Amino acid sequence: MVASHPGPIEVAVAERAGSERRAALTPADLAELISSFNEVTGRLQRTHETLRGEVSRLEGELRDAQSQLRRARQLAALGEMAAGIAHEVRNPLGSIRLYASALAQDLAGRPEEQSLATRIISAVGRLNAVVGDVLAFSRDLSVKAESVDAGVLAGVAFNVCSDFLAMHSIEVNCQSAGPNGARVLCDPTMIHQALVNVLRNAAEAMGESPREYERRLSVRIEPRAAVNAQGEREAMTAIIVRDSGPGVPPEAMERLFNPFFTTRHTGTGLGLAIVHRIVDAHGGRVSIRNNADTPGCANLRGACVEVFLPAVIESNSLEEATP
Repeated sequence: MVASHPGPIEVAVAERAGSERRAALTPADLAELISSFNEVTGRLQRTHETLRGEVSRLEGELRDAQSQLRRARQLAALGEMAAGIAHEVRNPLGSIRLYASALAQDLAGRPEEQSLATRIISAVGRLNAVVGDVLAFSRDLSVKAESVDAGVLAGVAFNVCSDFLAMHSIEVNCQSAGPNGARVLCDPTMIHQALVNVLRNAAEAMGESPREYERRLSVRIEPRAAVNAQGEREAMTAIIVRDSGPGVPPEAMERLFNPFFTTRHTGTGLGLAIVHRIVDAHGGRVSIRNNADTPGCANLRGACVEVFLPAVIESNSLEEATP
């Protein structure tokens, strides 16, 4: 009897069966595979959540930038209208002051009547100050930018306001969270005016608080990356002014930069509108929120004003950052 030899098909089937037996997964191999799959899936999920958070943050910053751009256009339009009104008012005010001054001189021997003329002069002075604020708000801003130390800007503004701050018994603290001598690209005269307005606004808010509350004003300078009006992230330096006043009522928060809007009993309501126009002309941004709405400051009274200005990137910093 002749033994039959397996054909090529039988051989192939046998080899495949042996290969499958050799490749069979053990429970340990399966557990390791599942573990690896779960790890990869977890990383993908974390990456996805991180990306979603980053997209949400960028969308929020873009909305803020677009809102600031719309507000800047509205303020510019209001400024043009206000300028025309202010010029029309200033001329008759000058005439009233001149006539009242002449009348006061003629009434030198009649104190009671002279006091009335003096009151007219004083009232004209107040109105003229309002007109000056309107013209400051409405004028065309031509920025002459240069590299300036942000700390020096804040220090000079504090010096100008020192008597006013002392009058309200306000404790002052200035610190920097970034490198000493952080520089910004700005027109120092304009930014000085903006910072003085911010400091005076904070001081006046605290001045209306009851005496039992602590009155503290702090300025912090730190590097930030913010979205500009074009929706691009840009290196900026933030000058953060934080007060311990009563804070801003929620219903007033959206109107703080509107001309002639104020939450106090005195003032023209143009201080923050002027700040917005100046900072916007520099390609920066300004924001206001209550300290209670700021991470890490939930238990603090008062409000926080952040002025963002384009940062000056030193050449040696770029060289150090280059691998």
